[in-house]
Amino acid sequence: KKKKVINNTQLKEGNFMRYREALSEATPPLIPFIGLILSDLVFIEENPDYIVEEFDKSFINFRKLSQIARVFGIVRNNQKVPYLFQQNNQVWSFLESSIILNEKVGRLD
Repeated sequence: KKKKVINNTQLKEGNFMRYREALSEATPPLIPFIGLILSDLVFIEENPDYIVEEFDKSFINFRKLSQIARVFGIVRNNQKVPYLFQQNNQVWSFLESSIILNEKVGRLD
């Protein structure tokens, strides 16, 4: 399967429209760009939680809830498929012997 190469400038154009298209076409597992996810959630949060209609009745803003669900749905759908990594014994040995993961010392150096 041929992969598309998109440069960084193209991804940012039109509110990351090219990135969003590439993300929707990509096959999981993958990790969506957290900066864009958070940016979308901040933008959505600026909308009111309730909509005030005539006679001072307020209604829950279901459009806002739907937008939030869509953003979390993107993250959830890309986490459904696990990464199938083969254990590399050389890398594993290095990590086990590294100072950071050394449990014999009991502290981080």
